[in-house]
Amino acid sequence: MNDLQEVLFRKAFEAFETLQREKRIFPDDEHELARRTFCTLWDVIEAAGLSDQYCEWRIENHGELL
Repeated sequence: MNDLQEVLFRKAFEAFETLQREKRIFPDDEHELARRTFCTLWDVIEAAGLSDQYCEWRIENHGELL
């Protein structure tokens, strides 16, 4: 895995974690920003054909997918 891919995967994971936290504690507008951030990163992952690799990376580094 190259450095750029690792950074992309880590940022996507962090954005997803933020999205899950903010869903419970922040107003709708802040939750929407977190959702858009994750969706944008996910779109890049999918466009690059890396969704399977991301899922594997996430399981290896952070346990099961939700």
